[in-house]
Amino acid sequence: MKNCRNCGAPASQSISLHTFICDFCNTKNVDEDYFKEIAKSTDLGKSNRFMQLGLNAFTSDEFGDAEKHFENSISENDKNPEAWIYLGLCKAHLITASNFQKSIKGIKDALSRADFIDSTSETTILGKITIANSLVNKIKEISDYYFSTADKTFNAFGENEGAAHSSINDLSEGIRKIQELDQFDVSADVDYSNLLLSGLIRVTSYDKYSSVINKLQINIDTILLALLEIYDRNPDAVKLSIGLWNSKASVRISKLINEKRPNNQISIIETKKDKGFFGKLFS
Repeated sequence: MKNCRNCGAPASQSISLHTFICDFCNTKNVDEDYFKEIAKSTDLGKSNRFMQLGLNAFTSDEFGDAEKHFENSISENDKNPEAWIYLGLCKAHLITASNFQKSIKGIKDALSRADFIDSTSETTILGKITIANSLVNKIKEISDYYFSTADKTFNAFGENEGAAHSSINDLSEGIRKIQELDQFDVSADVDYSNLLLSGLIRVTSYDKYSSVINKLQINIDTILLALLEIYDRNPDAVKLSIGLWNSKASVRISKLINEKRPNNQISIIETKKDKGFFGKLFS
């Protein structure tokens, strides 16, 4: 059974295979297989050869080839919102740490063009949701790369204040990647909460080095603000995400949120858990 990506509620049994509107929070849910199903059932023939080639490549997960075909299709006809949405979907799949800024710009441009051409079409509406939610998962991978690099540097240089300072650039870069999601309409509150929490927890794990935290305070405040925005509309999503982390990290973030939202407190319960590397790092 599918669950709503916003509130986590189970979907009705009478839903379509790839899209549904949540009965509890009215969020429109869609997964990318929706676009693959459309692509498989679309036969443009020779009327738009590049678009057809792009759809064929997309259904085969050949996103690099599909991206080129959709770009060629747009060169012939830039008034087709479907081409722009599929181009954005490809770019979301192909985003990496090395092409990050270029890909983000390309995705924003694609969504903007599709919205300008026809903001009311099902393809545009569902495409914007799918791309934004897909980026949550991709950016999680990319930010984790920077956070892991920071941790390795910290260990390699002796796990002291000097070592922590050597990790600042990678910590900051990981946070900046997460901040890029502010530009998109993410509907997956639980997934987005997990991503924001991962950034907060990874950075605040260095909180005993006050000089390091001071340099990262703007980053911390920005991520906390985004998390609080989710908390204000969907506190259960944030509470669920916090519960997935080890107790020390959960307590730290719960206190940050409780200071800002005293009328809707998160219960802070510490439990003993097996530590291991990250447990030690976040304690």
